[in-house]
Amino acid sequence: MNLKKRWFELCQELGILNGLEIFSLIEEKYTEPHRDYHGYFHLTNLFRLLDELKKRGVRVNYLAIALAIFMHDIVHNIPGEDNEEQSAEALKMIRFKKLDEKLLALVRSMILFSKHTLPPPKNYTVRIFLDMDFWILGSSRYMYSKHSKKIRKEYGMYSDADFLAGRTNFLNVTLEKKRMFHTGLFYKLYEKQAQKNISAELKRLKTWN
Repeated sequence: MNLKKRWFELCQELGILNGLEIFSLIEEKYTEPHRDYHGYFHLTNLFRLLDELKKRGVRVNYLAIALAIFMHDIVHNIPGEDNEEQSAEALKMIRFKKLDEKLLALVRSMILFSKHTLPPPKNYTVRIFLDMDFWILGSSRYMYSKHSKKIRKEYGMYSDADFLAGRTNFLNVTLEKKRMFHTGLFYKLYEKQAQKNISAELKRLKTWN
């Protein structure tokens, strides 16, 4: 997938004036050495999902989601308690021919709620984006396994014991939720597989030495 092409097409549609400057930042950030998962691998999967939603005729703000995809992990520090807040703040770097405050507010909401710690707002576009961000949990066994390995590499600065504690806690908290996906579409397509994937990983983690 040509992410550069998609970015400049988006710039045309949204009237972004400093697209080259922002894409240089996107390239710099998403290719940081520690980003085994939250890099182009993640962006490419999200755009593939977005294309699938278009084919299904799902009614959401596609331009807002596309901008959120590019910007939601622009800051990804480890550890990073305020990555989402910093990523949302980075939106201010983008210059538009005509500022669409409603669209930017929507994108900002998607980025901030991608922390996945609070109940999402009722806005369907936001909920779809959050489900897209969590899609990997309900992907095929192969894709989920690939994701798990990338996450371990991404957090390679942590000892096995520390990673095991943190990962196990995240997976248990996620699995204990009433539902992982907020929209009926994603719930129907991915909830059961996500439960299977997470349960299988938790079982594997118990065998770590």
